[in-house]
Amino acid sequence: MKITIKQVLAFGPCYDETALLKMSGGRRKMDVAEIFCLRTVSVEDKIWLGIKLMTEKQQRKFACDCALDVIDRWDAPEVVVRYLKTQDESIREAARSAAYSAAYSAADSAAYWTASSTASRASSWAVADSAAADWAAYWAVYWAARRKQLRRIKRVLMKRK
Repeated sequence: MKITIKQVLAFGPCYDETALLKMSGGRRKMDVAEIFCLRTVSVEDKIWLGIKLMTEKQQRKFACDCALDVIDRWDAPEVVVRYLKTQDESIREAARSAAYSAAYSAADSAAYWTASSTASRASSWAVADSAAADWAAYWAVYWAARRKQLRRIKRVLMKRK
């Protein structure tokens, strides 16, 4: 699938035409597979473009698959898991509502725990070490997920040829 700089600009990127031409090495029209191989385009920008090129149905499937990749990181309500696996429109609203309630509850709980326990800690070294380890783990997981998302987008878009 070929795409032009004019088409990319129509999606409203944060880059102007000059920056896009610089990233593309001066080429005004490229195959999507070629764009995904460019080292001058960040993984985030490749994912952004890939999502823009997908149909709405492909975007929903992609979002559900990405959510399923991390579903084990939280106690998701059953209706949410069922929707993510099936994309059954008849339970979509119930899943959205359940996910919102679960996220709100988790955020409220985390805020309470942080506020009540931070003041009672005598030493911050253990907390700092733990935070550093958590931060490193977060970034490792983040980049692995981004690479997986990019591979998933490539598969979706290459099927459309």
